[in-house]
Amino acid sequence: MSGLRLRDNSGFASVVVALILVLVFSLISLGFAQISRREQQNALNQQLATKASYAAESSINKVLKNIKDVPPISSCNDPAQTTYRVVSLDTNTKITCILVNKSPSSYDAIISPSSGKAFVIETSDTIGAFEFKWKSTNPKYTNPLPDNSKTNIKNDTNYTFPSIVMLGITPLETADDYKRQNLIEQTFYGVLYPSSSSSESVNSNERGKKYLAKCIAGECSTRVAMVGAKSRYLIQFAAPYGGPGDKTNVEVIAYNNSGTQLSTTNTQAEVDVTAKSQDVLKRTKVRVPLSNNLYQNRATSVPSFSLYASSICKRIVTGEDGTSFLDTNNAVANDGSCYPLNDNL
Repeated sequence: MSGLRLRDNSGFASVVVALILVLVFSLISLGFAQISRREQQNALNQQLATKASYAAESSINKVLKNIKDVPPISSCNDPAQTTYRVVSLDTNTKITCILVNKSPSSYDAIISPSSGKAFVIETSDTIGAFEFKWKSTNPKYTNPLPDNSKTNIKNDTNYTFPSIVMLGITPLETADDYKRQNLIEQTFYGVLYPSSSSSESVNSNERGKKYLAKCIAGECSTRVAMVGAKSRYLIQFAAPYGGPGDKTNVEVIAYNNSGTQLSTTNTQAEVDVTAKSQDVLKRTKVRVPLSNNLYQNRATSVPSFSLYASSICKRIVTGEDGTSFLDTNNAVANDGSCYPLNDNL
């Protein structure tokens, strides 16, 4: 027994601890390296996305510059789109597809609470009904007020979404539609009030009322049945009760008398461009007006106050032959009073 020696294993624990520390530090180093590579890749992707976005916007601007002369482009293989592709010095950045729809199935717009919007909708068939949909771009809450709530809510801070809508619809198809008496008698105007119940039936020959509009998950909608065979209307849409900094997305859909959804003509174009920078894709879509004239290009614009005004001064002059033009200089005298209206206009 005296010849046997006991082994000293005290150094083994130090080796194990050292191996564990090496492993931990290796994992930490790998983690930092992975994070660094990921951040580098994210920065590269952001740079590529920016380049693709600029390329897409440049092609959109090229299309919009001559939108009336641009043919409809419905396929990415359509050779017409090559004319509007922006050539980049960077061979890794290119336009992969340009689509131009000059007859979309709806009219889309964004409206701020401080100002309404006036626009012309034209279709190839007579319009039997309009459907209006609207929702907030920055909703505070998605529940509408009870139907029996007070109607004077301009100063009600709790009412932030969705906005009450002031709506006007005027047929503008023939020269007779521009006669003053016809403008008065044929214009529909009403207030669309967000509701949790079913939408009320709205008829264009019953105007000047408050109508309940059905709202689901923050989007309100109502349908207005049009009386008369017309295919061209001036729409005025205002949503003044949105929250601070809020805007309203509006969609207008037209149907014929059989209930078939109609495509618009000479109204609005949708331009859809996809660009690619290496393996990063960027798709941009915009809506632009094709025409905002009142009648056969005889008026240059459709002002938001063309049918609604806070004073009795005439803001727009319409002739028996259908001509229309703004006449703000002759509507108000130097002393601020209004000139008498000319009933012959």
